[in-house]
Amino acid sequence: MLTVSFRSLGLLLIGTLIILLPACKRPIYNPKNLSQVPVSPQYMNSQNGVTLQVKKLTKEEAQALFDGRGTRLLSKRKPIYPFYLSIENNGSQILILDPKNISVRLANSQLIAARLYSHTSRRILAPLLIGIVGTTASFFAAAYITILGAIAVMPAVVKAGYATLGLSGIFAIGSPTLSYYQGHHALAVNNAIDKDLEHKMLSEPVKIMPGQSLKKLIFIPRKSYNPSFTIDLVDQSTRQRLSFDIDLAEGEQSCKK
Repeated sequence: MLTVSFRSLGLLLIGTLIILLPACKRPIYNPKNLSQVPVSPQYMNSQNGVTLQVKKLTKEEAQALFDGRGTRLLSKRKPIYPFYLSIENNGSQILILDPKNISVRLANSQLIAARLYSHTSRRILAPLLIGIVGTTASFFAAAYITILGAIAVMPAVVKAGYATLGLSGIFAIGSPTLSYYQGHHALAVNNAIDKDLEHKMLSEPVKIMPGQSLKKLIFIPRKSYNPSFTIDLVDQSTRQRLSFDIDLAEGEQSCKK
């Protein structure tokens, strides 16, 4: 009986470690800048002093840019393809790059962010559920062990019961604390993802001044993806369009890594 009691106590100690260990692992997000990841363009063309490069990113490149989260965009049943877009304006005109002037429908930033986010609700609820189960199990185990020790007049078993009751308190206090801890850091990660997307993603019109280079990402859902599409740059003063007809069909095989 004494062996059984201490075995139960040992199991509860293991359970406590299981719930507390995740606290040591918090979500992080340390992405790379677009200029830090070498990209060999699939498409490059120059017109009127303007050079445009396009590359459909591989899983490895997407992983590097989004700190190990990039495959979430590509491995779902409905993949979203990230494209690297580089424009170098060596002309004399101010150019406007507007997402509306790209001939394929682009994914919005909310959809991209949702794929990359830490799952805040899961990180909050999981420790709470484990805590409820652990608190209940350890409380009843403590009562059972204490009663057995009292009946058998075995002080060591009674002490084990009190120790088990202490574990119940650890579960009751520790699980809400861990939930807050995990939720707080998941929210911080999600905010960092929002800022990173705001910096990297083309989501609104941008100006490209003479002598300036621009690097951005665009995201195309599978439903609207076509290896051939057009990007129009608009001259701010004349409103004339400079059209680039992109055709990535030849490089499709290399992008499916």
